[in-house]
Amino acid sequence: MKREKIDSFSATLNFGLKRAYSEDIINKEEVISYLKKLQKNLIEKEGISLSCAVSETEIVCNEWREEHLQLHFLNYPKFKGEHKIIKSHFEELIEKLMREFEQNRVIIEYKDEMIELYKSKKIDKGIFR
Repeated sequence: MKREKIDSFSATLNFGLKRAYSEDIINKEEVISYLKKLQKNLIEKEGISLSCAVSETEIVCNEWREEHLQLHFLNYPKFKGEHKIIKSHFEELIEKLMREFEQNRVIIEYKDEMIELYKSKKIDKGIFR
């Protein structure tokens, strides 16, 4: 068995399954299918392979509840490159997911910071019931 230390990259994305704060529910398989397309494009154009573990979860705040997918990305198989470059391509991938599925905001959790990507300051009115 051989052991090699590599630079790690991981990020977790919480992705809501309501389209544009409506009651239109996004199908998990649609998200996975589109994600695979984006991953393939990233591999072909940039040589960056970001694997993703997909889990179903639910976020609760006050009386509001929404089904989410928790997408945990990591550079496996290993990609040797600057974190700044990987992060940039990763966030572009997330923006494409947001546009495709009409998400206003998402939260990305990196090891050292949390980033909110959003189109507008609008928040789901159900949170304030």
